Parts: sequence; structure tokens; C-alpha cells
Amino acid sequence: MPDLRDLPAVDLLLKASEMTALVDTHGIQAVRDQIRALQSEMRRARSVPGWATDASGYVEPVAASLNTSRYTPVFNMTGTVIHTNLGRALLSESLWQEVQALVTRPMNLEYNLAEGRRGDRDAIVEARICRLTGCEAATIVNNNAAALMLCLNTFAQGKKVPVSRGELIEIGGSFRLPELMARSGCELLEVGTTNRTHTKDFAEVLDQAAMLLKVHPSNFYISGFAQEVVAAELAELAQQADIPSCVDLGSGTLVDLTRWGLPAEPTPQSVLKDGIDLVTFSGDKLLGGVQAGIIAGKKSLLAQIKRNPMKRAMRADKITLAVLDATLKLYEQPEELPQHLPLLKTLTTSLDELRERGDALRQAVPKDWHTELIDSAAQIGSGALPDKTIKSLSLVLSHPDQSAEQTAITLRRLPTPVICRVAEDKVWLDLHGHVDHGKTSLVRALSGVDTDRLEQEKLRGLTIDLGFAYIDNGSIGFVDVPGHAKFIHNMVAGVASQQFALLVIAADDGPMPQTREHLDILRLIGLRGGAIAITKSDRVDAQRIKICQAEVAELVTNTFLESAPVIITSAEDPQSIKPLLAHLRSEAAEYDKTIDQKPFRMAIDRAFSIKGAGLVVTGTVHAGTVGVDDTLFHFPSGATVRVRSIHAQDQPAEKAVCGDRCALNISGLGLQDVARGHWLDGAEMPAQREVAIKLNVLETFPRAVAHWTPVHIYNATTHVTGRIALLSPGKIAPGRSEIVEIVCDEPLTVRHGDQLVVRDQSLDVTLGGGAVVYASSQPSLRRRNPERLKLLQAFALQTPQQSLEQLLKIGPVDLKEFIDVWHLQADEVDTLLNPHEVLKVAGMAVAKELLGHYQQQLLQQITLHQNEFASSPGLKENAFTQIPGLLRQRLLNAMVQAQVIKNVGGYFRLPDKETSLPADLQQAWAKFEQRLDHLQPPSTGDLAKQTDTPQTQIEKDLKGLAKRGYVVHVAVHRFYLPRQLQAVAEQIRQLAAAKPFSVKEFRDKTGIGRNVAIEVLEYFDGRGFTRRQGNERIVLKADY
Repeated sequence: MPDLRDLPAVDLLLKASEMTALVDTHGIQAVRDQIRALQSEMRRARSVPGWATDASGYVEPVAASLNTSRYTPVFNMTGTVIHTNLGRALLSESLWQEVQALVTRPMNLEYNLAEGRRGDRDAIVEARICRLTGCEAATIVNNNAAALMLCLNTFAQGKKVPVSRGELIEIGGSFRLPELMARSGCELLEVGTTNRTHTKDFAEVLDQAAMLLKVHPSNFYISGFAQEVVAAELAELAQQADIPSCVDLGSGTLVDLTRWGLPAEPTPQSVLKDGIDLVTFSGDKLLGGVQAGIIAGKKSLLAQIKRNPMKRAMRADKITLAVLDATLKLYEQPEELPQHLPLLKTLTTSLDELRERGDALRQAVPKDWHTELIDSAAQIGSGALPDKTIKSLSLVLSHPDQSAEQTAITLRRLPTPVICRVAEDKVWLDLHGHVDHGKTSLVRALSGVDTDRLEQEKLRGLTIDLGFAYIDNGSIGFVDVPGHAKFIHNMVAGVASQQFALLVIAADDGPMPQTREHLDILRLIGLRGGAIAITKSDRVDAQRIKICQAEVAELVTNTFLESAPVIITSAEDPQSIKPLLAHLRSEAAEYDKTIDQKPFRMAIDRAFSIKGAGLVVTGTVHAGTVGVDDTLFHFPSGATVRVRSIHAQDQPAEKAVCGDRCALNISGLGLQDVARGHWLDGAEMPAQREVAIKLNVLETFPRAVAHWTPVHIYNATTHVTGRIALLSPGKIAPGRSEIVEIVCDEPLTVRHGDQLVVRDQSLDVTLGGGAVVYASSQPSLRRRNPERLKLLQAFALQTPQQSLEQLLKIGPVDLKEFIDVWHLQADEVDTLLNPHEVLKVAGMAVAKELLGHYQQQLLQQITLHQNEFASSPGLKENAFTQIPGLLRQRLLNAMVQAQVIKNVGGYFRLPDKETSLPADLQQAWAKFEQRLDHLQPPSTGDLAKQTDTPQTQIEKDLKGLAKRGYVVHVAVHRFYLPRQLQAVAEQIRQLAAAKPFSVKEFRDKTGIGRNVAIEVLEYFDGRGFTRRQGNERIVLKADY
């Protein structure tokens, strides 16, 4: 029995791969709180259950706690398809994606675009309802009870409304018709009896009635000796009395359900055809949409309803109207409804398909449970067709040591709760409704490995995280990525660096809404090869496969998969898998595994500890090669690790190369130090906050990209947030490309050529992506500087040779930077430079022609200045703005060394153009120059002691020299020679290149005492060269 000492650390549990899905779904703080609560309870009880020592044991109890305190998806296995307590009708993902683009930004909700003025909120949906039902007008409120209440209040306030006693309904949620009528301001007039009501019963009270009402019986029905007044008879009576007639359908559908073998249900159009003036029905029941109350009927009556002040109190919001309109649009092609309307798809699921689901579930149930598949009947639910059921199948569970109620509780505590029915001390799971695109099943059929490795995945029947499988002794590996839109971030992590894409589309569903986004991401990360597998072919007929093939062809037009083979498969038919396997093996044989000479890089996607071996990290090799005993660098910690052993493509190996899936057993770090999104690299990796990329905005992105747009940034398994900084005025239109900078909220590590995926934070859709052009650890102060744009454009070229040629035309080339950006060796750069006439100046490569031009510019400017201002000490470095900043100081220093010009106190002048100092300052300069020529010069007080001169006189002389540029007044009693201050600035630049630095780090690097160090740093802060951030500083610009 474990004790309290065996409880793992909370942070260690949070880093475990088993917790990834929970953290992604609920957030790290919520998961942390639940783990702490569980462990606190164990400490109070001084008892630790066996499951509490391993991360996998926490998944179920943590998920159960989180799910009970928030809205969460559930499995509706109750046998009631449209379940009011479980959200009624489901929306399709494609419909929601369409609506999402509307409701996440301004829309023409109540604005007439044609006339340029305020419009009718209901107009767009009203027009569609009129087309579908044949009514003259319509309006929308927040639910059907509100719709009925509004009708009664408009036409019968203070008056009587006769209703059959057999229709005085009460339904769930305390809805009682008599009370609603009273609240509407009208008086109920009961007619007929409970089981029989005749037309004459209404006729006898017609002179008292303000309107006639017929109500759908909802959750009950009367059979046997029964009679009701049909709609046509009620309409005729109302016309005789010249009063409105109204039928409340309760549920409501716009199609004849019998065409799909379902029971008949009255439709609004059939009721209106019978002569009824007004009909009310719901949007989220048989209609299959969102909660809404719809009133359809005569235009004159609807106009009165819309003028009722209660209408505004009950009006629908933009989400309701957008979803309802999208749902109604599906009804304009009724023959395709079962494919696109989830409710109808569920209701028409065949018994054969339900049996397949049941068989799959039975196999997953532990052997000590008793299971059986039993024919059953499912209710449609929510007041629709109360006397009718549809054929169904239920998986019935029982256990000798657990009651059905206990089992039901356990099912409700699962990560995705299962809501079931309990009867005869057994659990009944109705098998209507399931999500599985066939992808995981296909990989299982190909490899014999189930890539859904999390318990949540197996239970949900959909992939949440990455799964891996291999065939042919590891020569072919599969990375099964999530298809569900909610887990798109895991999908990005899985596809990064894979060389071949297998796009899987289920024949019965066709391309899903997220398939287009997945295809865009594959293209954005640079994939160029792939194949398409249409799965579940056994579930559809030949006509449906042809339709699916046409949908796929349209989907991949103008993409890298346009010419890819399309292979029809079924996981249930091994013969259908053979052509796909043959194609994959053919592609694998052509794959070039030439050793990549770039430094090794691997993005970590999983980390775990193996008893006796230690830490293991897995990922895909992005570049280079790695061998046993190699030393690697870890990002973000910067720590070094040693490779103890390697598994490449699921096989023990001595090395792994670019493209391999590999697991590295490493030493030097603990499990708590490593997480998905970290990197291992053969060279040290800088932390970068600004990344320039060639951004390709997707044509399907719904708006132009503006400056400072907040985004998610994905590089393989790394995910950070940030903003897009545009480098030119205006916006980037969809379908266009432009170099931009991504300013990251957290540091990341990238290399030139890395393919980033960028998603819009507010819309939660992929915006675009592109290759890294340049990255920096320091903020860019002049992003839109023309010279900087030319630099980025040169680095955006395809090859180092093209880039170097362009850079040499622009100006000096920083060779160290060029080597770092392009991952080159020094001799490779020399080879690239050979064809060009260049000079190397202090680590810079400059075209000879350009260098001569710069020198002439410098000499000309200095000569002109000194001819015009004879008494001037010369020009400071920042006066030569026409010379690129990277070269300016180095070129000036080289010219000084060549005695072409002189540097006196930071002023550059010609050797024969000496400036005259007053006699007293000449004496002071001769006395103090040598004493001040140190990184830490003495204070004026110390100079006074050294020279036996009054401090006030020294400060007067030094201020006079400062005005002429011979010294710099840094602090109250501190003066520096310009050249020494330049040397200090250079050390600061070096120190800040890797990360922000502290006073202590600056003091240790320069040897300057703490007090003087603070004086110098505050001077640089004031000049805008550095900026303090808490206890650290960063460099803001190249020159101080």
C-alpha cells in the first residue's frame, strides 16, 4: 500500500503526457487545482490509493471533477434522441464554422445593406421561412413558449381563447398552458372533454372568442375512444367569426419525415395550407437547429405581432438568427438533409451500423462484465411524436459486484460523461450517435496498432492527441493526428516535419469542415507529396462513393494533392487496404535519407520516465543526425544533455536522421524539466521574441490582416501567442504574401526556413503561415526602415548564394550573422564569397566597389564640414547616416588605423585639420587624457587628489572639454573618454545578445565597480541605448 511519500509532485503530473488533453481542454490552473484537491483529501485521510502514484490514475477523477462544474460534451445514450436536458438537436460542425465567421465580428443583423439604413432584424430569416413554408410573413423570438405567449397577448389580451380540454398540456420545466395564457393577459375557455372534443364545442363559444387555438399534445397522446378538432375545421370556424386561428406545433419540421421511413409529423406548411392564420414551432427540436420560437402566417397579423412591445423583450440574438438561417438553408436541398443535418442523420442510422458500434463497444468492455446487444426502441423526444418510436439497439451492461446505479454514476464521471438509462438493475446504452471519421480505424488496419492511446480517445471514439504506428520494420511510420477542430493545435504538432501526407476522408461523411483547414496547414508547413484514402466504403453505396470522390477532387484542386492517387478502402476489408499499402511502400522506397549536414534539431512531443532507464523524449528529427553519446542543447533551459540510447522508427538504433520518428533516452535533465514544445539541438539555441516570416495569407481567411493582429504561432510542437507587425502601410488581403514580423509574447526558438503556422486568436481559424526569414532576441526599433526591409527580402531568397549576392548589393554583410541564419560553416561562406570581389573588414564582407564608395563619402563629408566650420572638433560617428550602421564604426576605425582620418575624443577629422583649444583646456587635456583612458575612469574627486588640483577647477575644465567632444559627462562627478564609452557599449551589446542582463552581470563582465556601473547604465538608459525592465536591462538600438 503506497504512503504519502509516494504522491508525485503536482507539476510533474501536469507535465505528463496523460494530462495533455485535460490541460488543453480545461486549462492548466483548473487541472492543477483538482490534482491538489485530490491529494489534499488523501493527506487528510492519511491514505493513498494505488492509482494515485501514477499520472494515468489521475485522469479519470480529475476529468470527473472538472466536468461536473462546467458545460461539457456528453454521450447521449438514453434512448431519447432529442433530449431537452442534453441540449436537444445537435448542430453540424460545418454549420457552426459558417456561423462562427459571422458572430465573431460585426454583421448586418439589423441593417439594410441595399438601402444603407436600419432594417428588420428578422428579415433575412423571414424570407427563408416564407420560401420554405409558403407563409406570407414570419418572425423569430427566443423559444416557442414565447412565440405562443406573444400571439395570445397581441390578439386576445383581456379576452377569451377556447382550447380543447385534451390539449391543456403541462411539459417539462413547469410549462403549463393555463398559466402561460394567464400571463399573456387572456382568459382560458375550456371546451370539450379530456378524450373527445368536437367542432361544435368551439362553435358554441365562438361569440366569446378572440382567437382559436390548437395545441400539439407534446409528451403524451390519447388513444382509444378519442376525438379531436383538426386544423382545417378550426380554420373554417375562425374565418366565420373573423378572428385569428393559431396552431402551436410544439416541435415542428419542414419536411415529410416519412420519405426516410420515420413517423409522420405535421409541418407548418401543411397547417397553413389547411387555412390556419398563424403557426408556432421550435427551432431546436425536429427542425434540428437552435433554440428559437418561430411564428409564421398572414402578413397583416405578423405586422401586429411585430408592433407588440413584448416582441422586443423576446427577440432573438444574432447567434440564434445566424444558426437558424444556416439550418433553414439546409432545407432548401431536402434530398441532402440526412448528410448535413445531424438530427436526421442520427434518426436514419441503420440497425446494421448500430450493431457495428455495439460490437466494437462490447469488445472494449472488460471480461468480468456481462454484455448483450438487445433490440430496443428510441424516442424522438422533446414533445415530437410522443406515440411513436424508432427501432434501435442497446448495449446492456451488468456486473455481479456493482449495481446498475453505481455503474451509471461511474459513467457520468468519465472525461466525456455517458448518460445512460437504468432498468431492471442493468445499464442500457442506446447506440444512436457516434463520432469517428475512420482515420484511427484505418491506421489500425494498416499497422495493427491502435493509435488512440489515451483512455479518453478510446471512450470518445475520436483522436485527441498524437498516435504513432509503424510497419515494415519501421521503414514506414504513421502519425495519427486529431481530426476534430477542437484539437487543431495537436494536429499541427503531429504534421510538422512529416514528409508524406495521407488524407483520410470517410465515405459516408465526405470532407469535414476542418479538412480544408488541415489541408491548408499541410501546405503551409511545406508538404509536397501525399495520397488520399476514402474509408468506410463498406457503409455506403457506389453512388455515394462517386459523390465523395467528386467532393474530394473539388477539395484538393490547386493544392499539392491535386494529382495524388485516391484509394477506396474499408478497415473491415483487408483486401481494400493492399493497394494503399503498395502505394505507401513505393513512396517509401523513393524517399531520400541522405544525411543532412545541418545541426541536429528535434521538437519534443512527448516525455516520460522508464524505470531503470530514466528520461525518454520523443519527436521527429527536423534536421541533421544524432548518435549515441552525442551532446545536445535543450531549449528553453539551455542545459546540455547526453544521448544514452536511441530508438528510430520504433527500432533500436545507433543514430537517427532527418525525418525519423525517434525516442532519445537522455541524461542531464529530469522529467519535470521537459515538456511538449521544447527542443533538442546540436548547437546552442537563442531565445527569440521577434521572427520575420514570408506570411502567406490563406485565400479562405475571411478578412484582411491588419497590423498588430493577435495570433497563435505554431512551430512543430511549439505553441506561443503573439502579434503580427506589418512592415508596410495598409493590410494584407487574403491570398497575398508579404514579409511580416511576429512579435511573440514568450520566447521561442526557430531557424531560417522553419515553416510556421499562424492562427487568428479571435476567429480561432488558420490565418496563414510561412517560412522563417530572420529572427532576433531584441525588439526592432525601426521595423519599416527601408534598409531593414531590403535585408529581410534578401534573407527570404531561396538559397544562400542568392541571398549573399543580394546582400552584397545592399551594403556590408555581417558574416557571423549570415553563417548563423543559413546554418553554414565558415569554409562554405568563403566558397560563396569566391566569385565576388569583396573585402573583409572586422567580420564584415563588403563589395570592394561599395567599400571605396563609402570611404569617399566619409572623406568628402569630413572635408566639407571642416572647410565650413574651421573651429569644429570634427564629426561624431552618428553624423555619417549614409553609411549602414553595421559598417560605420568599423570603417571609421579602419580609416583611423590607416591614418586617413583621426579620432580625437570621439570626433573624426582630417589629420591636417587640427582644431585649436584655448590654452587652459590644452593644459587640462594633456593632464587628464591618460588618467581618463580606462573602462572605469576616476571621479573628479579622485582626479583632484591625484593632481593636487581643486575639484571645482577640474570639473570646469572637463565640462569645457565635453562641449568640444573630447570627453563625455556621464554622471555628476564622472567623465569618460568617448572611445572608452564605445568599448563599454560594445560589451553591453555582447552581454544583451543572449538575454536581458543585470547590474551584477554587467559588473562581472566589465570589471567596473557597482556604483560606477549603475552610473554608466543610467547614462545609457537616458540616451535610449538601454532600457531597464525590473532588475534587468535590454538593448534598444545599435548605437548609443
